[in-house]
Amino acid sequence: ISEKQIYSPVQTLDDDTEKIPYFTIDAYKDIEKWLAEEKEIIVEASMENEFYPDTPLVNVIGEKEGPISTLITCHLDSIYNGVGAHDNASGTIALLDLAKKDLPQGARLVAFDGEEMNKIGAYKYAAHLDKTNNLSQVKLQINFDSIAVGEFVYVLTSPQIYDHVKTLLADIPIEVVTREAFKQFDTWPFMQRGIPVIQIGSTSKDNIFRYFNSPNDTVGGNGYELDSALISQAVEIGHQIAHDFQANPERYPKA
Repeated sequence: ISEKQIYSPVQTLDDDTEKIPYFTIDAYKDIEKWLAEEKEIIVEASMENEFYPDTPLVNVIGEKEGPISTLITCHLDSIYNGVGAHDNASGTIALLDLAKKDLPQGARLVAFDGEEMNKIGAYKYAAHLDKTNNLSQVKLQINFDSIAVGEFVYVLTSPQIYDHVKTLLADIPIEVVTREAFKQFDTWPFMQRGIPVIQIGSTSKDNIFRYFNSPNDTVGGNGYELDSALISQAVEIGHQIAHDFQANPERYPKA
């Protein structure tokens, strides 16, 4: 597994005290085979990574009239060698489909750039909102990321809204889970500021992550279909949550 093209760029998982580097090796099938054969696996990695501060990043923004209250987001970039059909053209499709629906006033739709470079677009946008005194208006973020492949949609929430969201979506056959922090997504720059966030994606009992961060993330090549029922379901969930938030903002408190 020494071919250069199977690696994603070195990224970092944000931590309170340090930046923890990680990278992805597209070798799931090989590793699964070796584990089944009870072989010892040793991975030696020599990594070199550079970030260019002047790299142009473009966030695409659409908004309803009125002060910002809800951020509905996705990321539009993919890794340097990946097609990005599932991660994250699927989330971008969901955002565009949701934009066609009746959304509450104050909804702002943002497609972030630079998610695959440690969420740079989301961090810069959060900083921009803070600088322009608009960040305090944001009361909820709904983020779509990788929702076309697998068996079912999952919804990941901030702890303070988990019980309400689980009850709200109780009649839908999906998985609703919560974590104290989910640092790998574009929700983290806002979660850090106490804003309740909801991450919508898809998953499977099988391991679907072998498609991530690789050239195999293509339409058809990984089970992905442009008319994925998972995308449609994710859009309906996002739409339902946005309107529930408008009707019951007190149930979405800041941390």
